[in-house]
Amino acid sequence: MRKIPYGQINFEEIIKDNAIYVDKTMYLKKLEEYPKTLFYLRPGRFGKTLFTSMLDCYYAVDKADKFDKLFDGLYIKENPTLNKNSYYILKFDFSAIDSNDNWDIDKLMEVFYGKAELGIKEFNARYKLNFDVNKKYITPAQLIGEFLVYFRSLEYKEKIYIIIDEYDNFTNGMLKGNAEQFLNMLSGEGFIKAFYARIKQAIADGVVERFFATGIAPLTLDSMTTGFNIATDITRDSDFVAMIGFTKEETKALIKEVLPEKSKEEQEEIYNTLERYYDGYRFSEMSEKHTFNSTLVMHYLRNYVQKGMPPTELLDINVAANFEKLGNILTLKGNSFYYDILTKAIQGEELYGKITNKFDFTAMPIDEQVIQSVLFYFGYLTIKENDQLDVNY
Repeated sequence: MRKIPYGQINFEEIIKDNAIYVDKTMYLKKLEEYPKTLFYLRPGRFGKTLFTSMLDCYYAVDKADKFDKLFDGLYIKENPTLNKNSYYILKFDFSAIDSNDNWDIDKLMEVFYGKAELGIKEFNARYKLNFDVNKKYITPAQLIGEFLVYFRSLEYKEKIYIIIDEYDNFTNGMLKGNAEQFLNMLSGEGFIKAFYARIKQAIADGVVERFFATGIAPLTLDSMTTGFNIATDITRDSDFVAMIGFTKEETKALIKEVLPEKSKEEQEEIYNTLERYYDGYRFSEMSEKHTFNSTLVMHYLRNYVQKGMPPTELLDINVAANFEKLGNILTLKGNSFYYDILTKAIQGEELYGKITNKFDFTAMPIDEQVIQSVLFYFGYLTIKENDQLDVNY
C-alpha cells in the first residue's frame, strides 16, 4: 500500500516516495483557458501549497527531463498542454509571515522584504543567475522591480511564471496581532500595492507571462487593485470548485485504496463518518459539488491505517481555528452584531445573504453580510443551497 502523505506539501517528494497523490492535473488545461493572472482562495490546510508545488513541477523549464517520471499515471501525462515546462518559476512563500502587537509598519515591511528576497535568492540559485540580492534595496517593490529589469536584460526566450503561496498571510498575521495596524497599513499607497504594481508592469512588459496566487480570504484584494487590477479571482468559479480539496468520489477512492481489507459496507461506513463530522464544503452557488478538507481526511485515514480505529481527536490540531485572529477580524471597526451571527451559526441556524467578493476594511461598513462572508472564506460557514439572489449558509 502506498504511503499516506500527511503533512507533505512537496509534489516531487510525494511522487519520489511513491505516496498517494489525488490527481488534480486535469485542471491545468482549464487554467490555461482562463486569463493568465489568477487568484484562488481556500481555507487553511486545504492543499493549496501542494497544488502550487505541482504547478512548479509542470511548468518549470528545469524540470522537463523529469516530466515523465513526475507525472506518470496522472491525467496530464497523456494530455499535456503546449505550455508544459516552458517557464522560469519565481515563487514567493508568504505563509510563514506572522506578526505580533509590537510590530509596526516598518517591521512588517522588513519581514515582507525578507520573504521577497528569499524567493529571488532561490531563483538565482535555481537558474544560476547573478542578480545582486545582497544589495539593500529600499522597499520590496524596488527589489522585485530591479530584479525583473535584470531578468529582462538577459533576453531569454522563456518568460517568468510567478507563483505566490498565501499572498494574504501577512495581513492575517497583522490581524492576529493588531487589527488597527492592519487598517493603517492598507490606507494610502503602501508597500504592498507598490510590490504588486511592479509585477503588473512586468506583465505588461512581457517579462512575466503568468501569475497564480493562493490565499484564504480576499482581505487585501481591494487594497491591491490600484496596483494590480489585472487578476481574475476564480475562487467561486464552478469550473474550479474541486481543484483543491477532495470530492466525494475522490474520498471514496482514497478509502478503498488505503483500507482494501475492509468490506464495501465498512468502507461506506467510514465514508459516512467522514461526511458526518467533516461534511463537504461548497464554494460556488453555481455548482452542487462539495469538497472535503484534504488534511482532515488524511488525518483520519492515517490514524485508521496505523491503529485500526478513528483518531481520538477528530479535529486535527493543524486545522483548529485561530480564535484570536478570527475575533480580531469580526470585531473590526467596533461592530457588535457579530455575536448574534456567531450564536446562530453555533446553534445550527441558517443564515442568509450575499457573499462579499472583496474586503476593503478601510472603507466598507462592517455589516452582517461582511461578517458572514468572512466566516465563509475561513471555512466556518458553507453554502447550503442554490439561490440566485441570496446565499443560504
